[in-house]
Amino acid sequence: MMEKRISQPEEAESLATYRQLFNQHGLSYKSLNWGSSQSQQLRFKVLSEIGALEGKCILDVGCGLGDFAGWLNRHHINVAYTGLDLTKDFIQQARISYPSCEFVHGSINDDTLFKDCTFDFVFASGIFYTYPLGRADWMRKAIMRMWSLCKEGISFNSLSAWADSHDSGEFYADPVETISICKELTRSIVFRHDYHLRDFTVYLYNRPELS
Repeated sequence: MMEKRISQPEEAESLATYRQLFNQHGLSYKSLNWGSSQSQQLRFKVLSEIGALEGKCILDVGCGLGDFAGWLNRHHINVAYTGLDLTKDFIQQARISYPSCEFVHGSINDDTLFKDCTFDFVFASGIFYTYPLGRADWMRKAIMRMWSLCKEGISFNSLSAWADSHDSGEFYADPVETISICKELTRSIVFRHDYHLRDFTVYLYNRPELS
């Protein structure tokens, strides 16, 4: 699982955003551009409800400072945790904060990473809104790659196009279009728009017996 350079322009722009935030805020939810710690923690709770995680091997895409690992620890959910992020400063700090976890610098769309790995569950929280270029295309590629790495399922969230207001420069995914992407992979889908007015979460399950 070698670290790779970030080459796609949309990823480079996202990387610049997070570097600036980290320089401003350091070890804070603000470095991940969350509106509040509570909103970040709520999303972790909803993501985790995809299934029983105890003892599972998981990949956290866009792991930032490793906050999801911290949330799992506080809730006494023991997993074999790997975090992946574009921002090397985040990865370096996460390795210090959570030495028992593994952290990898790179992009989920770099198919040279995790070539010989699979995970029980793959998660992504708040990774899609920053991409001014590519947007739906980048989201599709990321979902497809996450799916290719999972044994049991993936759980991801996004800002929702159904929100009453949209902040300038942020990507709000259309829930219907997102579900259409997911249907290409599996019909075992849970869609949640019940926990936050501006956000939705999708669970995809890899259940061959239902295909």
